[in-house]
Amino acid sequence: MLLARRLESFMLARLALCAAIFLPPLSANEGPGQAAGGQPERGGIVGKKAPPWSVESWTNLPKDKKRLNVDDFAGKVVYLYCFQSWCPGCHSSGFPTLKKVKESFKGRKDIVFVTMQTVFEGFDSNTKERGLATLAKFGLDVPLAMSGSRTKRSTIMQSYRTRGTPWTIIIGPDGKVVWNGFHIRPAQATALIETLVPKRVPPISGAEPSKG
Repeated sequence: MLLARRLESFMLARLALCAAIFLPPLSANEGPGQAAGGQPERGGIVGKKAPPWSVESWTNLPKDKKRLNVDDFAGKVVYLYCFQSWCPGCHSSGFPTLKKVKESFKGRKDIVFVTMQTVFEGFDSNTKERGLATLAKFGLDVPLAMSGSRTKRSTIMQSYRTRGTPWTIIIGPDGKVVWNGFHIRPAQATALIETLVPKRVPPISGAEPSKG
């Protein structure tokens, strides 16, 4: 009887963990900060200041950098993409979206793209080497951080309250989170970013500035 009760408790705990991590993805009609049915976003981080990135393991960085933090990009939009190398949805949806959005803003200095492998399973498979290989597969030259190990839960998953992978976070120039969810369409992400940092139209050559 005691063994049966312990087994039941273990199974209930496992079910609760899976429910917390693998909730249904956002639908195509859901906006920033909303969950299914228009309910407030679970976790409540949208609209709040983006937490610091307590991550020490970085690669593919600019030559003058050893690590990155969200405050390094004050005044810019940050597209932060969290993934796992063995995650099918990351390959079929997350990375193609990241690539399309990045290409849409090619040459823009006010928008930056960062990837993080937030590992909560498959620790022997979701390695830094596999992460770099995945970036290469999609032709992406962006910073990569590793967060989460067999002995330490991902600090990014905790502070940003992510619930699995793929997971996209968009941070505005004011340092506040404007998107935090499983799926976002390329056109949706592009339109959102353009509202945060509209493209500046250069003045017509030879035109004099207006007075008064």
